Amino acid sequence: MRQRASILNGITSLISQITMIILGFISRSFFIRTLGEELLGISGTFTNVINILSVTELGIGGAITFCLYKPIYEDDKEKIAGIMNLFRKAYFIIGTVVFVAGLCVLPFVQYLLKDYTLDLGYIRLIFMMYVVNTTLSYYLAHCRTLFFASQRNYIVTIVDFIAKTLMQIGQIVILLKTRNFTLYLSLMIIYTVSTNLIIHQLYYKNFSFMKGNKAVIDPSTKEEVFSIIKYLAINSLVSIGVFSTDNLIISSIIGVGVVGIYSNYTMIIQNIQTLFTSLLNGVVASLGNMMAEGDDERINKIFNIYDFSYYIVGSFTTVSLFCMLNPFIHTIWIRKDEYVLPIIIVVVLCLNHYMILKRQPVWQYQNTSGVFRYFLPYSFMEMVVNLAVSIILAKTIGLIGVFLGSTIAYILSWIGQTWVIHQRVLKRNAFPYYFKQVVYIVLTAVMTAGVYALDQLVVIANPYLDFFTTMCFCALVPNLINLLLFCRTPEFSYLKETLITKVLDRFRKKDNA
Repeated sequence: MRQRASILNGITSLISQITMIILGFISRSFFIRTLGEELLGISGTFTNVINILSVTELGIGGAITFCLYKPIYEDDKEKIAGIMNLFRKAYFIIGTVVFVAGLCVLPFVQYLLKDYTLDLGYIRLIFMMYVVNTTLSYYLAHCRTLFFASQRNYIVTIVDFIAKTLMQIGQIVILLKTRNFTLYLSLMIIYTVSTNLIIHQLYYKNFSFMKGNKAVIDPSTKEEVFSIIKYLAINSLVSIGVFSTDNLIISSIIGVGVVGIYSNYTMIIQNIQTLFTSLLNGVVASLGNMMAEGDDERINKIFNIYDFSYYIVGSFTTVSLFCMLNPFIHTIWIRKDEYVLPIIIVVVLCLNHYMILKRQPVWQYQNTSGVFRYFLPYSFMEMVVNLAVSIILAKTIGLIGVFLGSTIAYILSWIGQTWVIHQRVLKRNAFPYYFKQVVYIVLTAVMTAGVYALDQLVVIANPYLDFFTTMCFCALVPNLINLLLFCRTPEFSYLKETLITKVLDRFRKKDNA
């Protein structure tokens, strides 16, 4: 049952993400052609500002999700209801705080943008629309958490998929017919409200015991929740300093237009990350159930499989991004020289992408095992190093300095957080893991250099055919090498059985029905 839910969650996420990626590229193309890079840069900067304002969430969502795993496993409906009622109240307060914080920031938004040309009143209107959208996203958003914790997030995925498809199509029409950015943002707000209302109705349909249930959590559970929130709150503050400041640093030090150019790269990279993490993280709720069972041998086995899965994805996508990012932007998508970043910056972006993917197993085991407080020193170090190094290097060597700051911070934190997971959860020596990661990184670097060199040797006059050839090299070479090297490992055998054999068997049963 657990594997079936994980596969269903993964497949629905995969289909949804692929469709959203395609529509996202189409929408972004029309955005660039109709509204320009300045509005694109402002949009990216304000998104980062809103992420910072949303720090008031303070990890409550993660704490509630963690606390739900055990009562869901034990089918304790009263405890589930008590936790969810607390969550609902907390998120309503958070949404209101975000709105008030947005009003406080509003008079100063111009100081976050360098070299802007638009009217300040218009810029403030845009900012407030982002604030309103984020505020509304918190109201009724608690309903999503129970779907996720109970391994029914495919329901939420389907609702989001349909609504977001309609929103993207509507936004494209608005760009073509009116070139009005405020109307464009209005559709985003309508999407937020409508999806939350629909999921709210499905929430009571799927969890009927919640309807009219005024249960309150007992003091011991409340103490547990607030204890976890205390540590996750600091982690949330730290993650903001690590993942939501690059655009602000670029916008305030280098220029808002550069944010627009960089945002095209982040859109591609983050779409790739979301696509594969959505597929692989379909098992996260299963990890929570597994932690509740306490089977140490299985916990270690699944970690190794999870880590190997992210290596396969990380190596393949890193090779592909390095070889295809600039050709895709220059030849296929935007087709303008000024939107292409130097290859040395692409190297650093791809390295950061690889590390973000490879850290996913460590982060997910933290979220499902409850070792939050032991991550804090490393998370805090990551934030300080990222901000300090990024700002210093941005002023001395420019744009690449912002990303090198992230690289250094990622490496230091990854080493420390991995040590915590091995000592506190896996109860194993971490050094074999470190050695394995060095092997994985070297293999990925060699495959990247090899595919890039091969692609440079094979030059085809037709740019589209040349891009297609590059795509074939990226798809075949790293995956064939990994297949040859790892086909006899236990991790590969497990993936083959779970992701291929079981899925095919399920289709055969449907055909015979």
